[in-house]
Amino acid sequence: MLPRTISAVFGMAVFAVNFAEARQAKPTTDALSHAEPCASQTVGDIKSVVAAGKVVANQYSNEYFGLSVTAENGEIQAPVFVNAEAQRARLMDASALLKVHPFRYSMGVLVDSCAKNPLIHSLEQYVRAVSHQLTKESVETLEPIREEFPIDISGVRFVGTVMKVSIRGQVYYRGVYATFLNGYIFGLDVKADDTERLQELLTSMIRLQGKDVTAQSSAAKIGRAACGMEMLTATEGVDFDSYLREVYISVKKRWFANMPPSIEKGQKGINAVEFRIMQDGNVAKEFPKMIFGSESDFNAASLQAVREAVPFHHLPEKFSKPFIDVRFTFYYNVAPPKR
Repeated sequence: MLPRTISAVFGMAVFAVNFAEARQAKPTTDALSHAEPCASQTVGDIKSVVAAGKVVANQYSNEYFGLSVTAENGEIQAPVFVNAEAQRARLMDASALLKVHPFRYSMGVLVDSCAKNPLIHSLEQYVRAVSHQLTKESVETLEPIREEFPIDISGVRFVGTVMKVSIRGQVYYRGVYATFLNGYIFGLDVKADDTERLQELLTSMIRLQGKDVTAQSSAAKIGRAACGMEMLTATEGVDFDSYLREVYISVKKRWFANMPPSIEKGQKGINAVEFRIMQDGNVAKEFPKMIFGSESDFNAASLQAVREAVPFHHLPEKFSKPFIDVRFTFYYNVAPPKR
């Protein structure tokens, strides 16, 4: 029989998940790309996000996300868990009043700050890590049924995974779904007696208006910023994943620390910078180079981010070439393209 509310394991442990296994996933081509839509700066801290939620009868709403959840023949508890330091929360749990088949279900809404998770590069990576951690730590037996698939929930693109759960002779199904929304990893944890019921609950209970608070003129004194990284040199079969991640984080950290004031005023721009990392981690003298960009203050900020991040670590020992070429694309108050 399904528990009355969703297990706290997902609500608390998922956000502290060990992403080491997920990072080991190898790209299928030599052109490694590390775009990070989760890099958008968070507008509201977790306390304001939680405060934006309210419960009226069997409906939960949250103005920050433009979210509405209706618990059909059910009840709602909110909030369930808040960690202000880690900027994460389980905003609500909904569960059926009748705990018998086929009426029983449970649904949780979870959010985790993108700013606190700089190593999350994709929804697939996040969902994969969640699935691995649940499988590793749960006292239940979890069997993946469908992994890392795209799904539209109320007009918003999510990535989901569905597992068959067995415990003490009982079987039910658990779906985990995630998207990037307003500077947070926004997740849904749903349990039901069969997979068809999971889909029915997502369709009937969830409404998302696609509200993007970072684009509103009344938003806080922070604009929206994201960047993507691409290695232009063939890898020769060498694993550059961890190396590129370190380069990415180093540049992004300097970039955020020196963001031009015009971004707070809503000014928009995109530029791209290329640079050559030599074997010893230094950048060749003729680099970094601005490939394109029109706003002078944005161009200066992007170039400065790269210059201040140098030197990087030595290139991987197994790589025989004397250098690698890298391109960073910086987005100022402009959403990165979906991949």
